[in-house]
Amino acid sequence: AGGIEDYQKAIELDPEDFISLNNLGMLEEKMGYKDKAKEYYKKADELTGYDPEEKKEIQEASEVPKPAAEEKPKSLTDIVKSTFTQKDTFKEFMEFVKKGFKI
Repeated sequence: AGGIEDYQKAIELDPEDFISLNNLGMLEEKMGYKDKAKEYYKKADELTGYDPEEKKEIQEASEVPKPAAEEKPKSLTDIVKSTFTQKDTFKEFMEFVKKGFKI
């Protein structure tokens, strides 16, 4: 608990020491005092201007779509049908044919 006392003293000397507030939050959380930890995290976030909700929104907006490998495989019928019903897929198919079936 010596570390907690050290950080409390640091915050007493400089109430805007967001690093000490954050570190004290981590120590409190490690000791099982989650509510106290949240208070320290919140104070540190306010001092730095960090908004966890804003970060979450930015992450969600910039998420990359899952790669094709993770998508459900299409049936052969779906693939053939899309070749003739989707303009871009048909163009790609015709280029493939023109090149002599070479990729």
